Amino acid sequence: MKKFLCGIVIAVLILAAASPGQAEVRPGTFSVTPFVGGYVFHHDQNLKNAPVYGIRFGYDITRYIGVEGVFDYVRTEYSAPWNVMSTDAQNWAAARSDKTNVFNYRLEGLVYLAPDWKVVPYLAAGFGGQSVSYPSEVGGNKNKFLIDVGAGLKWFITDWLALRGDVRVPYVFGSTFENLEYTLGLSFMFGGSKPAPPPPPPVVEPKVEAPPPPPPPKEEPVQEVKKEAQAEQTATEKEMLEKGRATINVLFDTNKSVVKKQYHDEIAKFADVINRHPEIKVCIEGHTDNVGGKAYNKKLSERRAKSVMKYMIDKFKVDKDRLSSKGFGLTQPIASNKTKDGRQKNRRVEAVVEYIVQK
Repeated sequence: MKKFLCGIVIAVLILAAASPGQAEVRPGTFSVTPFVGGYVFHHDQNLKNAPVYGIRFGYDITRYIGVEGVFDYVRTEYSAPWNVMSTDAQNWAAARSDKTNVFNYRLEGLVYLAPDWKVVPYLAAGFGGQSVSYPSEVGGNKNKFLIDVGAGLKWFITDWLALRGDVRVPYVFGSTFENLEYTLGLSFMFGGSKPAPPPPPPVVEPKVEAPPPPPPPKEEPVQEVKKEAQAEQTATEKEMLEKGRATINVLFDTNKSVVKKQYHDEIAKFADVINRHPEIKVCIEGHTDNVGGKAYNKKLSERRAKSVMKYMIDKFKVDKDRLSSKGFGLTQPIASNKTKDGRQKNRRVEAVVEYIVQK
């Protein structure tokens, strides 16, 4: 058993060295985990401690909660106590070394304590049953209800493979036997929504210091600034009123929907147009690329659209009755998702004129 466990550990370490690991517990992931280990019985059960073999079938409901069905098997020996009295001494002597099969089956809930780590710790608790095939001299097959508690570690080697170590303390009812199970297994994972990759870092161009220009007349800079602002506002205004929609250049962190302060001026252009045209109503639309699941991207686009809408209401006093929001997820791309630049263009927020109130 020890050689077998060492072989598994060595094989997993080789895979870890050759594969880029990504630590994450993904909602909607199914897993299959074969495992081996050891099983320690309470002394009153008169069963020898022995290796345990089994399999787990799991499903991660959220990033923090999962459920698993567990089945395992122990091939052990029944050892009758010497102080047991029997009229048939030969039968009791034979029963002392009978091979005995033990089956454990249970349903467990898992609570992941740090789902973003590469090595994820978790707590477990569940209920089920234990079936022991005792010799006929002591009652034959016995089925008992059990509950168990424990903990474990899941080490992500790749996004589809993880090494697991688990410890459980099953409490077998009847005489309330306290057992101990410790196992090592490999989890194979399928499905689940993957987070979108982080946006590329902005290109910072070196600043070149130039000699200051001669001071202009006092009135001219004010006029130039006003003309520049008016031209910028007119371009945004023209795009919204004539084309009916315009893209708001706001980028978000991966899996986030918080509007950063650096996009304050960009949103201000659109809020100014809406405030200067009380006859229009505008829908803020959110869009994503195709990285991740369809349902996940739709919810993400809805949160981002609502964040931009709330920012306009809170920062620029736009009438909330003139704004609405909607998320389209990955269903309306404007560029190919096969390229990095195309995916960047598809991760966008747009202001769309729903209708114009006739005065």
